[in-house]
Amino acid sequence: MDNVSRACHRLRNNDATLTLLNLSCEGIGSHGVKKLLQSCSCNRKLLNDRLQNCPLVALWLENNDIYPAGAEALSQLIVSSASLKYLYVAHNHINDSGAAAISSVGMTQLEVCNLASNEIGPTGARSLARSLRDESSKLKKLILEGNHLRDEGTIALAESLRGNNCLEVLDLRYNNVGIEGLSALRDMLFEDNTTLEYLLLEEDDDCPASEAELFRNQRCKKAVRLAKDYNKGCECKRCKTKDEIEYFLTLNRAGRHSFGNMDIPASLWPRIMSHVSEDSPSLVYAMLKTRPDVAHR
Repeated sequence: MDNVSRACHRLRNNDATLTLLNLSCEGIGSHGVKKLLQSCSCNRKLLNDRLQNCPLVALWLENNDIYPAGAEALSQLIVSSASLKYLYVAHNHINDSGAAAISSVGMTQLEVCNLASNEIGPTGARSLARSLRDESSKLKKLILEGNHLRDEGTIALAESLRGNNCLEVLDLRYNNVGIEGLSALRDMLFEDNTTLEYLLLEEDDDCPASEAELFRNQRCKKAVRLAKDYNKGCECKRCKTKDEIEYFLTLNRAGRHSFGNMDIPASLWPRIMSHVSEDSPSLVYAMLKTRPDVAHR
C-alpha cells in the first residue's frame, strides 16, 4: 500500500491521530488530491451547518503537479477539514485559477499558506487580495515566493493589506517587483497597516530592479559593498524604498498599534520595546512623540 492509499484509508476510518499529513514529492497529481477528498468526505457528519470530521491540522502537498484541477479539489478538502490550519502546496503549477480556488475558502480558515513557485500572476494576486480584504480572514503567513506577481499583483496585495489586521508575514521574493510595487507596499505600511511584521523581498544583493537599471547604474553593487563596510545604506531609489519599508516593519514589530493606546501602562513599554531587533533612535523618537508620558515615569 503506497503513502496515498494509506492516507486515504486513515481518512476513511476517521483516524484521530492523523493531524499532520506529508505527501510532498509523491507525484499524486490532481487525481490523488481527489482521492484524498473522497476519503475525507465519506464519513463526515453535518454539525452546526458545517461538515467537520477530518482530523487534519497540517497538510503538505508540495511538488506534486496537482495543477488547477487539483487545486479545486483541494479547496473542497479545506472546507471538509475544519481543523486544517497549515497548508503547503508549493511547486504545483496551480496558476491563477488554482490560487483563486484555494483563497476563496482558505483565507478564513488557514493560518499559514505556502503557494510558492506556482506560476501565479497578477490575476491570481487579485484573487488573493480579495480574500485578504475579508474581515474574517485568519491568515497570518502567506508565502508567494517565485511567482510572477510583478508590480501589478504586488500593488493589489498592498491595497488589500490596508484593512487587514491579521497577516504578519508576507514572502514576495523573486516576483519581479519593481519600484512601483515597492512604493505601494511602503505607502500601505506608512498610512494604514500596523500588523504586518515581516515582508520578504529580493535578496540583499539584488539591488537594481532590472538589467536596464543595472546598466544605468553599474556602480550600484559596488556602492552596496562599500555601504556595508561603512554601515551606510545604498542611495539608489530602490534600496531607499526598501529601507523605508523595513523601518515601518520595525515599528510594527515593536507594537506600533500600541503607540496611541493610552490605556497601556508606561511600565509595559520596556517589554514592548524589547521586541525590536535593531537599535533605532528614530523608533524611540516615534514612540516618545506619541506617548511622551512614558519618559516621565
